[in-house]
Amino acid sequence: MVVFILAGICSPDVTTGLLSFAQAKAILGNWFLALVLFGIVFILSFYSLHRMYHSTHDFNIHSKIFWYVCYGGAAALSFIVLGLQILIYCKLF
Repeated sequence: MVVFILAGICSPDVTTGLLSFAQAKAILGNWFLALVLFGIVFILSFYSLHRMYHSTHDFNIHSKIFWYVCYGGAAALSFIVLGLQILIYCKLF
């Protein structure tokens, strides 16, 4: 998100303040920036869902299903983002 916010602020079309789809594709067309964005999404999703999992222990909920939901959701979100970035990088999307 930081990459998109900074790119939106520094974009040449400051009057609208929004990134167009073409500008977002240009940002993700760079393999390094796509890798950085994937790393940010990966770390933040696992961190936030890890905290949600441990907060269930504060409510005395010790079910294994919450472990699968939290970490499975973080993995699914990370792989969806990775797949979309690969599609954009290969210019299939």
